[in-house]
Amino acid sequence: TPPTAIFLILHLCYCFYILIIKPRSHVDLGSCKWFVAFLSKVFPVTMIEIRPLSIVIDSINFNQGSILALPYPNNTVESISSLCVVEHIGLGRYGDELDPDGSEKAFLELKRVLCKGGRLYLSIPVGEKNAIAFNAGRIFSLDYLYKLLQPLQVVDQKFIVRDCLQDKFEKTENFGTTILLELTK
Repeated sequence: TPPTAIFLILHLCYCFYILIIKPRSHVDLGSCKWFVAFLSKVFPVTMIEIRPLSIVIDSINFNQGSILALPYPNNTVESISSLCVVEHIGLGRYGDELDPDGSEKAFLELKRVLCKGGRLYLSIPVGEKNAIAFNAGRIFSLDYLYKLLQPLQVVDQKFIVRDCLQDKFEKTENFGTTILLELTK
């Protein structure tokens, strides 16, 4: 996906969030490669992606794998990001198997591996109701998304609405509103 203002805003926000916390290591699940490459220059980063990595970046520990079967024991990962990924899980767009509950299973797996006090960074399209946009991804209602994330606690949340960062949800068409979440267990 070519860079747009939305991607620039969300990646800068998450770099800031993660750099403030200064985890000993960080795990990224399928986010933009340049975001992961930047973080990997500051502290150890493991990237897990279903597709092969097209370029080798020495500072990234790359593992081809799935967000649905993470190679970590329960409650062991200190810092995790998955930006603009979960909404695509189970739709087959990126080589994953079709699964109508793919996103829900991904949330369960993220909660399973996150350690107590750890941080989870997510960006997800949100709207007034749950929907699937053909050949794009899922859109989650806020109520449903918060239910899926329980018992995690929201540390911070922002919304990107038509390329602007703001504190409040605003309805837009299709993928016009994205929530940025920093969560803890």
